[in-house]
Amino acid sequence: MSKLTVSRLLLIIGSIFFLGSMGLTLSHIGNPHYQTHSWYHFFREASSNLILLAMVYLIYFGSAAWRTPTS
Repeated sequence: MSKLTVSRLLLIIGSIFFLGSMGLTLSHIGNPHYQTHSWYHFFREASSNLILLAMVYLIYFGSAAWRTPTS
């Protein structure tokens, strides 16, 4: 198995854990004790982490030209 395949598999596994964590954050939104704080975490994860995750997926699963030492 190549290093790229291993890193792709680890990326998918890590993404599953990340989406699980985001699901837990979403489940706290209806709780009045955590309402403001959980929205803060949701928007932080949605705005930065999801965009970052999409960019990494484009690099790892995109064309070979996108996988340069710079990216």
